[in-house]
Amino acid sequence: MTPEQLFSVANTVALVAWLALILFQRHRWATNVVVVAAVSLFAATYIPLIAARFFGSSGGFSSLGGVATLFADPWLMVAGWRSTP
Repeated sequence: MTPEQLFSVANTVALVAWLALILFQRHRWATNVVVVAAVSLFAATYIPLIAARFFGSSGGFSSLGGVATLFADPWLMVAGWRSTP
């Protein structure tokens, strides 16, 4: 899977999760299931991705240039861009 494909899949998952939260907002059990499932899926994907790529990068979070260097790696950009429900 390429970073572009992972980005597309993650966006689709997030969109479906947000739609489910909107449609089932009155059902607490559904809301809990959607949030736990989405967060777990993203965590299971992004934690290994960040662990594998972040420590080999010359970038960091101490300056804007460091963040730009991190985001020069497409895999880290995917992991950094995604926001969950």
